[in-house]
Amino acid sequence: MKITIRESGKTETLSILDPDGTDFAVEFIRSTGALDDGQFDYEEESGTWTCSQDTYNKWAQVIRDNELLDTRLPALNRKYGTKTVNKVIGAAGNCRPEDFARTINSALDEAFGKQ
Repeated sequence: MKITIRESGKTETLSILDPDGTDFAVEFIRSTGALDDGQFDYEEESGTWTCSQDTYNKWAQVIRDNELLDTRLPALNRKYGTKTVNKVIGAAGNCRPEDFARTINSALDEAFGKQ
């Protein structure tokens, strides 16, 4: 997802790759409603999205949080068992989609330490 930062005109990228190498950052962010609520604007001529530096920073962190969760869950499941890990995840409570990974990572840190 090509991003132009409004304040600086700098070009950045937000990317989430699935195991096949397909980038689904646009779909992920769209699923939260952030492409429709004014956080991003699409520039058809350039094929890029524009947003503020704060919005870019927020979504870059959301993506990092999700990548961390994706990499740590298999190891925690092997070490503590899927049932135990899922119990911690289930107890973490409801949150906005963009806060999900951060919330779950915090709950996992509390339950099992930072691993």
